Amino acid sequence: MHKDDALKKYKGTGLYWVEDKPKNCEAGLEQGLKPLLIEHGHNMDYRHDGITTVKNWRHIHDLVTHP
Repeated sequence: MHKDDALKKYKGTGLYWVEDKPKNCEAGLEQGLKPLLIEHGHNMDYRHDGITTVKNWRHIHDLVTHP
């Protein structure tokens, strides 16, 4: 199954979507999710207005619990 297909059931929910691949974050954004891109060497220079880059799971926890 392709990620796009898997994400369709969450379309428009505004749920968080955690990924390390920019392309998959963009797929989540297209489905109406809130993508969080975990920073890794392969995506250090990636920037997108609708995608939040996070350093680690602690950063994700802080974003989700204290928006």
